[in-house]
Amino acid sequence: MSKFFDLQTRAGNWAEARGDLKGLIKTKSLDPLRQKRLMAALCYSQALEADLANQKTDARDFALEALKNDPAFVPAALLLARHHLAQGNKSKALKVIENAWKEAPHPDLGQFFIELEPMESPSEKFKRTRKFTTLKPDHPHSLQMLARVGLDTEHWADAKQALDKLRAQGQIRRETYHLLARLEMLQKQDKSAAADHMTKATKAPADPLWQCEKCTTSLEKYTPICPSCHNFGQIRWQGAG
Repeated sequence: MSKFFDLQTRAGNWAEARGDLKGLIKTKSLDPLRQKRLMAALCYSQALEADLANQKTDARDFALEALKNDPAFVPAALLLARHHLAQGNKSKALKVIENAWKEAPHPDLGQFFIELEPMESPSEKFKRTRKFTTLKPDHPHSLQMLARVGLDTEHWADAKQALDKLRAQGQIRRETYHLLARLEMLQKQDKSAAADHMTKATKAPADPLWQCEKCTTSLEKYTPICPSCHNFGQIRWQGAG
C-alpha cells in the first residue's frame, strides 16, 4: 500500500484516496479481493460523510457502490437499509438485509430485521425469523438468532433444536451457553443445569467481534480506520462459520 494512500485515508480525504487506489489497481499492486474490500471501505466512508451532511442521495449511492464491490460488507448494508427505512420503504430495507444475510450473516443484520416489525405477535415474530434464517440455515449466526428468538417467543423445542445444531457443529461460544442456561430456566426452571451452563460460558471461546487484521485490536462496532494502529480498511468480522 502506498504512503500517499495511507496519508489520505488518515486525513479523511476519501476522493483523493480513491484516486490513489485506482492507480494501485492499474499497476496490479493489489490482489483483486483486497482492492475490492478497500474500495468498499472507501465508498462506505464517503457514504457516512454524506449521511452526516444530510446528503441522503449521495449517501445511498456510495453505500450501493460499497456493496457492489463487497456484497458481504455489513456496515454498508445497514446504512443503506436505514436509508430506505427512513424513506418509508420497508420492503427495500428488508431486501437489502436479506441479500446481506445470504452473503454474511451478522448479529446487527438480525437485530435490524427483528426491529422492522415492532408490533408483531410472538408467533409472527418467530415465524418470520425462521423464514429469514433459512436464507443461510446452517450458519452459526442463523442458529444463534433462531435460538434466541425461540426463547423470546416460548418456542422451546425450536430453540433447543437450533442450539443442538450449534453443539453438533462445535460452534459453542459464550452466548450459546447463555442461551442454553436461559432454556433450562424458562422451560424447566432448572437452576442447577442453568448454573452449569453459565460456568461453562466462562471457559468458552469469546463471542465474535470486529478485529483489526494488522494489530488484532477488537471492537464492538465497525470503523474504517483502526483506532489503535490507524490503518485503513483492516477491520474484519471475526465471526463463526
